[in-house]
Amino acid sequence: MKKNLTSLILFAKFNYVYSNKKNIRILDLSNNINVNIIDDYAFSNNKIETLKLPNSLNFIGKSAFCNNEIKELDLSNCINLKTISEKTFFNNEIKKLKLPQFINTIEYSAFKNNRIEELDLSNCINLNEIGYAAFYHNEIKKLKLPELIEKIDLSSFKSNRIKTLKLPDLIEEIGRSAFENNNIEKLDLSNCINLNDIDDNVFKNNKINTLKLPNLIEEIGSSAFENNNIEKLDLSNYINLKNIGREGFKSNKIKTFKLPNFIEEIGSSAFENNNI
Repeated sequence: MKKNLTSLILFAKFNYVYSNKKNIRILDLSNNINVNIIDDYAFSNNKIETLKLPNSLNFIGKSAFCNNEIKELDLSNCINLKTISEKTFFNNEIKKLKLPQFINTIEYSAFKNNRIEELDLSNCINLNEIGYAAFYHNEIKKLKLPELIEKIDLSSFKSNRIKTLKLPDLIEEIGRSAFENNNIEKLDLSNCINLNDIDDNVFKNNKINTLKLPNLIEEIGSSAFENNNIEKLDLSNYINLKNIGREGFKSNKIKTFKLPNFIEEIGSSAFENNNI
């Protein structure tokens, strides 16, 4: 079986060749040293619980393992694998995940709808962007990000259980709803010297009670901090802050707040449903 499998993937490279196989539970390709490509949808819609991939692997296509029952995934030895394509492991049961050190791209919904509890990406030294909804709807409580990451795309970590969040100093962009629906309590972004905007809904529906923003913050988007536990809000030292979007701090517990002297716009319902 392994010999045929190797030749099919390497030489025929059919996109859907295994998508109609419904009963695969254990897939061990670790000894198939000639396998370097697993193409789109190759093992989608099976019941794979245990997966072992060869160290020679350098490409996994989109949705290649989506809709399975994979519980643990260790790709750390796949040192030539640079990209996790869109929806590659979408809708599995992955609890533990290890990625290759030299991975540089995690694409759209790559690990969406899994059960990952702890995610340590700090060793992924070339990873500078996490794609749209990449880890949406998992059970992540602890998250470590690589130091050089610059962009976290929209909804990347939405609907997890993250309690403590430390963002790298060089982060430049956090997309809409990136950390919405988590359990973040303390948020200190003061080290994020290149972060000028907090996009819409980024930290909506958390438990934030202590907040520090980047010194050069210019804009807080709509519903960026809606439905948190902030009681005291002092923005007076953020002299570049010009705009607080619609419902920016709606439904918190704010009793006192200070705004910078040169703020230009406060959106509708920005401080609605507080204790001011």
